[in-house]
Order: sequence, then structure tokens, then C-alpha cells
Amino acid sequence: MSRENLLAAYQTSWKDFPTTIRYRDAYLSYFNRADLVRTYHQRSYTDAATLADFRDRKELSFTLRLSDINPRHREAKVETVYVALVGAKTDDSSVIECVVEHPGVASVRNLTDGAEQTLYLRPKATIVNAANVAYNASNLTSPLQDPLNATRTTAFWGRGAATTWRIYLDPQELAWHPVDLSGLTQIQVLIGYQAFLGNLA
Repeated sequence: MSRENLLAAYQTSWKDFPTTIRYRDAYLSYFNRADLVRTYHQRSYTDAATLADFRDRKELSFTLRLSDINPRHREAKVETVYVALVGAKTDDSSVIECVVEHPGVASVRNLTDGAEQTLYLRPKATIVNAANVAYNASNLTSPLQDPLNATRTTAFWGRGAATTWRIYLDPQELAWHPVDLSGLTQIQVLIGYQAFLGNLA
């Protein structure tokens, strides 16, 4: 490229810079809205059948439907995911690595009118270090806090919360670090999300 062409391209790039700044300002104003709320949806399983199935297959799937989320919570997007396998033990006191999967397809309510929208992303899986004690008001006061030694993940940040989630124990990991599920009394999954408050129709 000649010197003249390089200078011309350089000048053109600077002309586009103000447009980039406007995108930045729009992004920041979007997340600085006064009606942004942060909360979480909790699933808790204590029934004998579900616990026995998890001990056997080492996995659990559940669907968080849009109807399970407050109708005023528009564009509910995931911030954090917590998992607790209450009563589970490891022989060497290692962490309990639990794989969490988001299928990529999720539902949200439109910010303006609350109409349902479907979001399409690639499936994603990540590891959450599962707690072996229950989450409650005394050890979890906010989905952004982490009182139980990094037992959460932010890997799904920005994905729709309403979807079919899957959690499981990886067989290869279990071969390295066996987990005793004989004392399992509860499975907890908390989906921390942020949303905007919309008006009820």
C-alpha cells in the first residue's frame, strides 16, 4: 500500500471513530437504566425419586419457563449459576466439579411490550464447583456474592435465563475424584439473572 493510500485509510478510520463512541454510550446507558434489577430463580429437589435418579445417572435436567419468571422482568439474562449437592462428599476433600449446560435457545420478554422472543446461540457447557451445603438467606444474600468459595459461574452471562438446563457429573472427573452421593439430601440450582422492570399489561 502506498503512503498516500495508507494516510487516506487512516483518516477514514478516524472519521468512523465518533460512531464507535456512540455505540459505547448506547451500551453503557442500556445497562445504567434505573429499572435494572438483579435477582435469582431457585430450583430445589428433595424428593426421593429425583435424588435416586441423580445418584444413578449423575445428571439432572429441568426447564425454566418464561412463565416461571416475574412478568415484569423483561429481557431476563443470566449473570451467575450456582449449584449445591447437599450432603455429597469426596474422599480427598476436593471440590465437586459439576458440568452445567445451556442449550443456546432461550426465551425472553421484549423490553417494550413484554412479547415473547426466542434467542438463538450456540450451546455452552462449563464447570461449576458445587457446594455440599444448602444455599439460604444467611449464606447467599445476592446472586453477585460468592460466600461459598467460588461455587458459581459467570460463563452464561447475557444468555436468556428461560431455557432447559442440564447439570451432570463428568465420568472422567469422577474417575479422578470420586464423589459419594449416598448422603445426598437436596439438589439446588440457582440462576442469578438481571432484568428490566416493565409495566404489567
